[in-house]
Amino acid sequence: MVSTRAADMAAEAKKEKKSKRSREEEAPAKEKKEKKEKKEKKEKKEKDAGADGKVEKRESKRAKKADGPAAAAPADGPGGDDKPDPLHLDNFDLDDRIKQSLNERGIQALFPIQAETLKPAAEGNDMVGRARTGSGKTLAFSLPIVQRLIQDMPASGRRPYGRAPMAIVLAPTRELAKQVQAELDTVGRAAALTTLCVYGGAPYSQQERSLRAGVDVVVGTPGRVKDFLEKGTLRMDNIKYRVLDGERAAGAPGRPSADPRAPPTMSPAPPAPSAPPAPEPRPPGPRVPQSVTRC
Repeated sequence: MVSTRAADMAAEAKKEKKSKRSREEEAPAKEKKEKKEKKEKKEKKEKDAGADGKVEKRESKRAKKADGPAAAAPADGPGGDDKPDPLHLDNFDLDDRIKQSLNERGIQALFPIQAETLKPAAEGNDMVGRARTGSGKTLAFSLPIVQRLIQDMPASGRRPYGRAPMAIVLAPTRELAKQVQAELDTVGRAAALTTLCVYGGAPYSQQERSLRAGVDVVVGTPGRVKDFLEKGTLRMDNIKYRVLDGERAAGAPGRPSADPRAPPTMSPAPPAPSAPPAPEPRPPGPRVPQSVTRC
């Protein structure tokens, strides 16, 4: 009996020891599992909060875009109100390719001198424009020229080889001529127009080759243009649009505005002066002796 009781006690102790070991082994696993679950809950919570924050941020941006003054509708006024901007590109009759070219350069609206010049110049009227430097005078005459050249383009879109230019621009210096040609080339590229700049101090050969191949617009200084005219390389029989850019190119003395902030002035070109009437013949009279007075 004593031996049986001892055996039972030994078995019970062994069982308790085994149970204790099992609990000790399960505790870390359970604790590890709980930590993992807590971590997953935390990550899920942060993820949901982040998604909500992004949604709120996007909604906030949309609200600012809809309500903010800087991001008003393209045709709205500069103050963010509901008044349409009269200078916005959508308000002008320009080819879509020209508008796309301007939008790619970040131009959404025209300057005042550009807006005032566009319609009358595109209709073929002679114009004289005067504005301060940096007000967009070059684009003011480039836009109507390119617009009309696109309208006059043949339906096939192909222009013959060796064609004479349809527009010419005179500039007083080669630096200004290069700037004008770059502007015309950028705008005219939308319609595959070819521009050429001719100026002194550069070889004749390359400029002559381009003229013989055919161009749509020629920009140049008066001296080099005169040389090509005398050589017969530059033909003017197809010219439809002429621009004198700069007072020296126009041959007129400068009269700057008294106020540099003054708005641009636009007016039709003055008519060509008519020849003075011939003097009426006087009847012969007695000869009067001439006298010279010295001061």
